[in-house]
Amino acid sequence: MKTIPRLLLLFLATAVPCLGTAGEGVSELFGKVLRGSTRVPGCAGFRQRPLTVECWARLDSATGFNILVSSDTQASAEHWELYSYANSGVLSLYQSGRGGEIKSDANVCDGKWHYLAAVIEPERVRLFVDGVVVKDAPATPLQGEPLPGDLSFGNLIEGIHGCAGAVDNVRISSGVRNISGVPTGPLVKDAATLGLWDFEETAPARIASTVPVPRVDAGGVARQSQVLQRAKDSPGECDIAFIGDSITQGWEAAGEPWQKFYGNRRCLNFGVVGDLTENVLWRLENGQIDGINPKVVVLMIGTNNTLRDSEADILAGVQAIVKQICSRLPETKVLLLGIFPRGRTFDAQRGKILQVNQALAKMADGKNIFFMDFGPQLIEADGSISPSVMPDSLHLSGCGYEIWAEAIEPKLKELLQK
Repeated sequence: MKTIPRLLLLFLATAVPCLGTAGEGVSELFGKVLRGSTRVPGCAGFRQRPLTVECWARLDSATGFNILVSSDTQASAEHWELYSYANSGVLSLYQSGRGGEIKSDANVCDGKWHYLAAVIEPERVRLFVDGVVVKDAPATPLQGEPLPGDLSFGNLIEGIHGCAGAVDNVRISSGVRNISGVPTGPLVKDAATLGLWDFEETAPARIASTVPVPRVDAGGVARQSQVLQRAKDSPGECDIAFIGDSITQGWEAAGEPWQKFYGNRRCLNFGVVGDLTENVLWRLENGQIDGINPKVVVLMIGTNNTLRDSEADILAGVQAIVKQICSRLPETKVLLLGIFPRGRTFDAQRGKILQVNQALAKMADGKNIFFMDFGPQLIEADGSISPSVMPDSLHLSGCGYEIWAEAIEPKLKELLQK
């Protein structure tokens, strides 16, 4: 089994146990480093300005947002996150209740180790790369209410984004530290230190995509509650339960295709916009399919995980969902769909999806689990995705839902008759 850091948390003068969720300890820089994500309990000190945040990071890609350190959820007025900006790779800081985003011009996504720091004061923010200030900007007075939460490394508390690279030797201090030059050794604890994490010890790994997490954003919470209530309001037998993310939820606005194929069937839609595998797992553990008895579950999930997780982690998340469904609904047939292609044309994300789908196909046992991948029907001969099928190269149009329904109809008829 792979291992992740069981962080050494030095909190003032007392050692506090950490809550590792994912990540891998790798011997590099000052011993082992964090690849992946993990979190620890938050504290009031992380929300009080002035505050200094320091870390070492090696970022290998600027394609997405690389979250280094994040405190509380974005819904909290005292939330802050140190990260690199998507596409440009520049070091940035975001404060929800103090003016939002501050971006430097320093690209730190070059595959090299950098000493990064942020000095966060009530009315001022300075960002540093290798001891040199790269941004000095004003901050606005606090607006909104704090919502105390955890401290996360490698992604947001909400479980989104991630970090394409490695993080090491994170130190958070009260007050303003003098950032000048590059440290010649590991950062150390002193009287100003609120927390120091060196990622040296190991503990059993927990992959983020397999750890049940509820939605915390307003839209996600509302839809999550809606579909959980939908299950409670529809006990007993039904023909089909659709489980997934926004693409599944979109059936509710599909119009004619839905009426044509499912209007005369007893169907339940449990799609939630923005869901990752871990959010679906949380719903399954909190009543999503309790009390219902569908003949078939149609599952399509994982596209949102492709923005953050490796192929292996996405696979593990989908496998965990299928295992949960089969355990809770032993008589139900699961029609597992390959993750749909996305993006206007060829790219690395498409390749990731294809590799995951190849492995998902191996889950089919011909008895309870069946797999279908009709992704080729959603793309053109030149590899592009037509706007008539996916207007935004991700979500389906009515034409796209027609393709979906026609592709699975023969198998659905077969499974519904068993």
